[in-house]
Formats: sequence, C-alpha cells, structure tokens
Amino acid sequence: MPNPAALAWNAARVFVTACETGAHYVWLVDRIADVLGPEYRRALIQTRHRVVNPRCYDARLTEADAWRIRLERALERRPGAVAELRELFIQADARLAAHSDPHWRSA
Repeated sequence: MPNPAALAWNAARVFVTACETGAHYVWLVDRIADVLGPEYRRALIQTRHRVVNPRCYDARLTEADAWRIRLERALERRPGAVAELRELFIQADARLAAHSDPHWRSA
C-alpha cells in the first residue's frame, strides 16, 4: 500500500502543474470529480485560476501545499480512495511527462 502522505504530496504537485495546461487540465478536472467528488472539481477550478493568474511569486507552491493538505484529509476520511487517487496521479503524471518541457516537475 502506498504511503498516503507521499501520495498526497506527489499528486498535489502533479495536479497543480496540470492546471497550467489546456488539455491535461480539462481531462483532470473531470476525472478528479469522478474520483473524489464535485467539491474537488470546484477546488481544482479555483487552483487553475490562481496559478494562471498568480498574485504572488510562489502561487504554484502555495497551491501544491493546499492540495497536499486537501488530499491527505480526503484519504483520512476515505482510506479506500487510495488506489483510485494513486491511479489518477499515475495517469496525470504520465500525460504531463509525455507532453511538457523538462521543468514541469518543479512545483
């Protein structure tokens, strides 16, 4: 079983990075609702707005940390969601790695 805290952090970084893209974001916003529910979809929409229109230099890091906390809490409430979240993370990570520049992992 994957470490939920590590999964939350890795997924958070990838999700925030996906918010900066077009097609990956559109794909992820629908998938996250399927896996975690509509409130996570709304949160991802807000994250996209904050990273595309940043008000501070560390918007990506701030959003990644907020997502880490959000995902840790989701996994505490729903331990059975670990496998689904892990699969979503793997898919999102692979999509980004296949279609982006080398600095994408620097969230």
